Amino acid sequence: MNMKLMGFLVVLSLAASAMAQTSPSALTLDDALTAARANRPELTAAEAQVNAARAAAEQAGAWPNPSGFLRLEAAPRTGNTWNGAGRIVGLSQALPLGGRTGAARRTAGAVATRLNHERDALRRAVESEVRAAFAEAVYARDDLTLRLEAVEIAGRLLAVVASRVEYGDAPASDRRRANMQLGTAEAELAGAKAADLAARVDLAAAIGDMATPVSAVSGVAMSDETLDLDTVLSGLDESPLAQAVASRVDERD
Repeated sequence: MNMKLMGFLVVLSLAASAMAQTSPSALTLDDALTAARANRPELTAAEAQVNAARAAAEQAGAWPNPSGFLRLEAAPRTGNTWNGAGRIVGLSQALPLGGRTGAARRTAGAVATRLNHERDALRRAVESEVRAAFAEAVYARDDLTLRLEAVEIAGRLLAVVASRVEYGDAPASDRRRANMQLGTAEAELAGAKAADLAARVDLAAAIGDMATPVSAVSGVAMSDETLDLDTVLSGLDESPLAQAVASRVDERD
């Protein structure tokens, strides 16, 4: 009887878990990453710096804008100064010599390249933070589901044991033990609820939108991938952070 009951509860919990993971109102990892790219202020600031640096690089190769001037000469001290003075109107144009235009273009281009790599490195760091927060939220959700099932099973078990004690098929100590198990399961459920709420708050903070609380997450826990040392080392030179450092060296040269 108890084995059949537990089997039914397991099947029911798996079905409920699958429905929760595919809930259309739940937040997916892709949704979280997209929201973080749009909401995190440091990414917005980094993107603005890149755009400004690109505009500066385009402008660096151009000649300076000409400037106009108006000069008054021999102006009388009395009377109508404007009509009595001689006026000289003209334009002036600075001419960059000695390869200054090319040097300025290369320097501005190096700055733009460095900022571009730094932005990419920052974006990866933010995405890594969001992925970690999302994984914690998924784990907390799954743990909460298990704790809910444990309370339900403990409650059913207490009902069965109480019935057996009532009919004299079990000692009263079994009912006390089952009641203690239910209390333990309820205490663990309270902790799981708090952990689930904290994980969803942390995920909202990682996304950068505390005004919109995360009500639920949709997805499964990510499996750990084993990386060998050669794989890690081979990707270092291609990382945005390494490229940003190299661009800073080029900028100084």
